[in-house]
Amino acid sequence: MRLIARSSVGLLLPLLALYGARQSQGPVPPLRMPPGGERWVDLPGQPGVKEVVLDGDPTVVGMYTLRRRYPAGYYGPPHYHPHIEYATVITGTVYVAFGDSLERAAAVALPAGSFIRVPPFTVHAVWTDGEVILQYHGPGPRSTVSGSPRR
Repeated sequence: MRLIARSSVGLLLPLLALYGARQSQGPVPPLRMPPGGERWVDLPGQPGVKEVVLDGDPTVVGMYTLRRRYPAGYYGPPHYHPHIEYATVITGTVYVAFGDSLERAAAVALPAGSFIRVPPFTVHAVWTDGEVILQYHGPGPRSTVSGSPRR
């Protein structure tokens, strides 16, 4: 029973910290963003990839929502994130491979409407055949590390 209580507290503390950080910024106003109202910008270091931040700031502590537009033929080599990553496929089909086999043949096709959850430090790779838009959301700060984590 103590193990369960400690685990619960350990899970709640980061959530409370995020909530407190957001609350200290004052009330959050409603937001409505019809399609076409976004301002896409080039993502530095990733030719052809564009990004729009819809809510929050992915570079700081707190929740964020952003979209990325990947061109046809995009390859995201093996990488991981030190935080959990959530993504929804908005348009197109993305191919994702996890873990031991990061070859295209091991990737699973995820069409529009699919949901992806990548646990922290989980190595993965992605491919596109046509243009794909992914929507990411989660707790910031968001970061990407190339390769595999050192164990």
